[in-house]
Amino acid sequence: MKNIEKDLTILIIDDDDHIRSVLKDYILNEELGTVVGEATDGEEGVKMYKQLQPAIVFLDVLMPFQNGLETLLQILAYDPQAKVIMMTVLSELQYIVELVKAGACNYLTKPFHLQQLRKIIKETRQISSLSPQQRIADRLQKELKTDYGEFDFD
Repeated sequence: MKNIEKDLTILIIDDDDHIRSVLKDYILNEELGTVVGEATDGEEGVKMYKQLQPAIVFLDVLMPFQNGLETLLQILAYDPQAKVIMMTVLSELQYIVELVKAGACNYLTKPFHLQQLRKIIKETRQISSLSPQQRIADRLQKELKTDYGEFDFD
């Protein structure tokens, strides 16, 4: 099931060389898109976003100089329609909710399985004008269904 989006452009912003390399290699090998840029900090990432206008951004939360939340807000101030996937080792639900409320389209909790990338990229491409609260609810419902099977939220 390769070749989801050959023309999908992706920017990776993460201070960890290994994470950037693994993401880039997997995206290219699985033909999930084209990595058009890599930045090692938020400030560089914002500049690259403005220059490259990628379809999707993978953005680490914890970085030196400028953290991911500040970077997210600057990208969204420049382009309110930006599709940003936050990557975090912080798996607390409240923190993830805050990132989505701030405008992130999706998130990955580190460490993550590379196979998740195909699903996350597809979900992010399909995100439209859903409210942050609805995106969180939809994502959590899918995760609960996967982990615990079918059940009714009512």
